[in-house]
Amino acid sequence: MSDLDATTMRFFASLPPPPKPPLRPPAPPLARRTAPRGAAWTNHRVPAAQAPAAAKELPIVGRWQDSTGTELIEFRADGTVLDDPGNGEQLHGRYLLREDNLNVQMNGIEPLTFTATINGKTLQLKAADGQITEYLRVR
Repeated sequence: MSDLDATTMRFFASLPPPPKPPLRPPAPPLARRTAPRGAAWTNHRVPAAQAPAAAKELPIVGRWQDSTGTELIEFRADGTVLDDPGNGEQLHGRYLLREDNLNVQMNGIEPLTFTATINGKTLQLKAADGQITEYLRVR
């Protein structure tokens, strides 16, 4: 081995090891799709002045807090949803409400489907497994 090879080997031996890969891969991007006419699911930003009338009138639009007071969900007229489960983490995603079927796709989480019932200021979400969660309208 020549002196150059020994110097090169010492140089590489002094470097720190490469960083470890992340524990979980990044979430895939949401697929580009649009909802049927009159639904609240959009894939691009629409200024409020241009938003479809049906999206503005959806009764689910607004902020809802669960009965324990820890979780806060906001359904927006543009089809986006924000969820603050009360653990310091905020989830962002999209929703589609057709009649009483609510489909929610949060970034990095499997799609969720609920039966939604709104009575005045109360939102009741029934999951496919039968679990029911009630929310009260905040504003």
